[in-house]
This record gives sequence, C-alpha cells and structure tokens, in this order.
Amino acid sequence: MMTNTVFGLILAPVLLSAGASAQTAKPATVPAKRAATAARGRTTTSPAIKSDCSPSAAELRALASELYAKNPDTTEFLRALDNAVGVAPSATAFDRSLMVSSNDELTVLVLFPYYMFRTNLTEAIRKKESVGSAEVPPGVNVVVSPSQIDAPDIIKIVVERDGKTITPLATSLAPHELVTRMGAKRLIHAGEVLYQCSAFAPGANVTVTAIPDTGANLVKVFSSNTLNKKR
Repeated sequence: MMTNTVFGLILAPVLLSAGASAQTAKPATVPAKRAATAARGRTTTSPAIKSDCSPSAAELRALASELYAKNPDTTEFLRALDNAVGVAPSATAFDRSLMVSSNDELTVLVLFPYYMFRTNLTEAIRKKESVGSAEVPPGVNVVVSPSQIDAPDIIKIVVERDGKTITPLATSLAPHELVTRMGAKRLIHAGEVLYQCSAFAPGANVTVTAIPDTGANLVKVFSSNTLNKKR
C-alpha cells in the first residue's frame, strides 16, 4: 500500500521534471496527499490480483536484495539495480513515466512498477528497513492529481490498446476535498487506476483518455517505441 510520503516522493520529481509547480492548494503537497489517501482504499495489493509484469515482484525483490548486499552505498546500489533492470541510471523521473497532462491545474501521468518500487526502496533504506520490505506494485498506475480548485474534474480514465479498451484491475479514483489558501473548497476526483503491465507493453499504440465531468477530454497516444523505453 502506497503511503502519503512515498506517493509524494514519486510524484514530486515527475512534476519538477515536467516543469509543473505547486499552486493554490494548501499545503503545496495536498493534491498528492489526497491521491495517496484515496490509494489507501485500493485493492492493488490484494492476492486476488495476479500481476503479469516482468520482471516479477519476486524477481525484483531477489535482485534488490542481492545487489544491496554487494552495494551498501545507496547511490551505487540504485545504479546497479537500474543497470540490471535495463534502465539508464541517468534517467530522470520524467523519463521513467508517461505524461498524459501536466499544467498548473492538473497532472495525469502513468507510473510503471519499477519506478515505484525503486522509490519504495529508497524509503526503506532511509528508514533503516530491509530492502525486502519494499512494495512492488502489481501493475501500471494512471495517477490523477489535481493542483487547483478549478481543475477539470477527471471522473474516468480509459486506456485503449490499438483501439481496444482495457479493463482496469482496480481503482481508487474518487472525489476528495481540495482546499485553497483562501479556504474555498471543492470536491474533485483524485487517485489511481491500476492496469496490468501488458496494457502498456510495446507492440501497440496505447491511448490514455482522462474524461472530465464537463469539458474536453484529455487524450494522449503513446507509440510502441515510447512504451519500449519504460519500466
């Protein structure tokens, strides 16, 4: 289960890489915290959800434990892990995710299991916990995080693979109260929608559509070549 702290650590560098900045929410991390709070109720860690991700959770944990024993320095450990998984150690948070939409009002992005696991590992090490305790998400998360009270209210996420709609495994996308510095309040959707890794595997074009309560849909198409670079 993703905690508020870990969710904030995951989302913050992606927003910085995309050029987004904290706006009217109070405090600046409120949108991320609200999305993470919604995630507490999701079932993505349920044994009933069978992951099709590769490397598997067991393989990633075993690899992390083996490499950490050889590389107790955190920086060297993460570099070795990135290389073993096939991710460039120099890759930024933005490189490791897919951005559907990013502006002053709203961020919608796709987070892959390895990046989330990597962030969980750094938190486990910081807290002097076993690297084996770090959670490996069972799939790919489409994250909806509003930053302003007048942001589009995204009520639904649709993922299509070469035109075929993919059914999500679980969702925590739900209304949450967003509060401005002036005390104005609004209920607006935030949270995550979980998909099998195969939904975002190379070999097809994948379209992610964020559907607001009113107004135009936010649509982003990702090519097979783009997907091939993500973990």
